[in-house]
Amino acid sequence: MADIAITYDRVLSIIGGVIRIALPKETADDPEGPRFGDLAVVSEGDTLPRLAQVVRVGDGEASLQVFAGVEGLSTRSRVRFLGHAPKAVFSPSVLGRVFAGDGRVLDRGPSLDHEPKVEVDGPSANPARRAMASGMIRTDVP
Repeated sequence: MADIAITYDRVLSIIGGVIRIALPKETADDPEGPRFGDLAVVSEGDTLPRLAQVVRVGDGEASLQVFAGVEGLSTRSRVRFLGHAPKAVFSPSVLGRVFAGDGRVLDRGPSLDHEPKVEVDGPSANPARRAMASGMIRTDVP
């Protein structure tokens, strides 16, 4: 995605926790435009900015799942795409640390900004297709 952040302000609808926005024609066909899995920041007026992820792109619009809920947002909201999928710190420095659900550090430990990060995006495990264990392991736990 381009280094210049573009803000979109044509919110078509907000249903459940999903925001649908209109993409300009030149952006809809641009490979550098919003992509499936990309993160975005949704903001409106005095409300705190919220993180969202693109769950669908097509037909000149994009749908975003808002992580912190859509309460207080309206069709006057603005969306700014970050150009990357969710990332998490991948380092021994995270051991013993306390994090919020969105990955923010809650303790007073050293900053993790310079630690290596990996994309979190990937296929989820399907427990219905998991192979059953072929043998039991004795643990002596009642």
